[in-house]
Formats: sequence, structure tokens, C-alpha cells
Amino acid sequence: MVIHAHAACSLIDVIDGLKHRADNVEDATVEIEVEMAEDAPKVFTHVRMNYIIKGDVPEALVRRLIEGSHERYCRVGIMITRSGASLEWTLEMVD
Repeated sequence: MVIHAHAACSLIDVIDGLKHRADNVEDATVEIEVEMAEDAPKVFTHVRMNYIIKGDVPEALVRRLIEGSHERYCRVGIMITRSGASLEWTLEMVD
């Protein structure tokens, strides 16, 4: 549930940032994978997120929105990374 909340929170930040270009966004999804510690408590150690944005929106803008989400806005994600998990993300822009 926590990792799904992270994905949803971050994607909402991106979509909200694209609100003035909403007509140009056909689809927006995020895929998420986690690695967890081997021993209890099995906390998250690494998070990988792949954003897939379909539509006519500037890639540079989407990248800035994703970075802002991870650095300032998504409380769930910030709690996860501040607890020690590393984060990496990728972006696929689909026409």
C-alpha cells in the first residue's frame, strides 16, 4: 500500500503540473518496483519508477515536474527516501 501511495502521489504531482496542457495528455502512468531489506523489518532499500506519458507535452517540463515531486511535493516518497531508500526514475514519452 505504501509503495502504491508513493506512485500515486508522484503521478498526481506530474498530472497537476500539466493541468494547463491537460488536453494534450492522452495517458499518464507510472510503473514502480522496490527492493527490500532481507532481514526484518523488511524496509524499502531501493525504489525504481518508470513514468510513461503519452501526448504532446514538452519532455523537459515533465522531467522538471517529476524532479519537483521527488524533491519537494510527494510526502510519501520523501518519507521513503529520507528513511534511507535510494530512488531512481526514468521517463518514456510516447507520441
